[in-house]
Amino acid sequence: MRHLTLISTASVLALAGCPGLDLGEAPFFCHNGNPECPEGYTCERVDGRDICVKEGSQPPSLTDGSVPDAPKGEDLPPIPDGPLPPLDGKPTVDVPPTPGTVMVSEFMANPKAVTDTDGEWLELFNPGGQPVDINGWTLRDKGSSPDTHVIAAGGPLTVPAKGYLLIGRSMDKVLNGGVNVVYAYSSFYLANTEDEVELVDTTGKVVDSFSYSAAGGFTIPDGASLSLKSPGADKNNPANWCAEPSPWPGSKGDKGTPGANPGC
Repeated sequence: MRHLTLISTASVLALAGCPGLDLGEAPFFCHNGNPECPEGYTCERVDGRDICVKEGSQPPSLTDGSVPDAPKGEDLPPIPDGPLPPLDGKPTVDVPPTPGTVMVSEFMANPKAVTDTDGEWLELFNPGGQPVDINGWTLRDKGSSPDTHVIAAGGPLTVPAKGYLLIGRSMDKVLNGGVNVVYAYSSFYLANTEDEVELVDTTGKVVDSFSYSAAGGFTIPDGASLSLKSPGADKNNPANWCAEPSPWPGSKGDKGTPGANPGC
């Protein structure tokens, strides 16, 4: 079976009158849209249709099933001016990308080797498959006069997919106990007995939230961080947290695993 390629009427109109063009032996309709065949081609009647055929070539058959019947030019609907409507007839809406999920996976509320003013920090974990930019998010607690800090990094502050990011009171490793803090927040503090932590994205959605208190069964260790044992665990349950037993590489003496998997 001989397969044929039909060139559109618009293409023929553009090519008509241009000498020296070799379009091969593939036929294309001519008089349906009343174009002239290019030089070197003749318009011949084949199976009831007018097609341009290269001079000297054998006209093919259009009724052997190898070429679909093409509509006549006058049967084609006019193309409307302006942008085409969506295929389903509904207006298109720009939907913002999903902000993503980030959680607090470790925190140092009561450092011993350095002061709380410099040594408090939070480890953020992204369990998803795409990096999440937290620039513009809000860090706060739930007090009557809540500590609040809007993250303003001056550019993307990205928590990598399946990875960690450290934020804290100070980026100076000499002052913060040797922690690789990449963003320093202010106006937010971690109390040594009870407090709350909330992460709120730029849409106002609370992405992560938990509370800890001695009354709720939490013990905040002196000079050690608390790590979440499993990313999916209930953070309000003290049984799902553990006190880190060993100093991290570069630590001034406090214990923890900042930027790494839990060690307890």
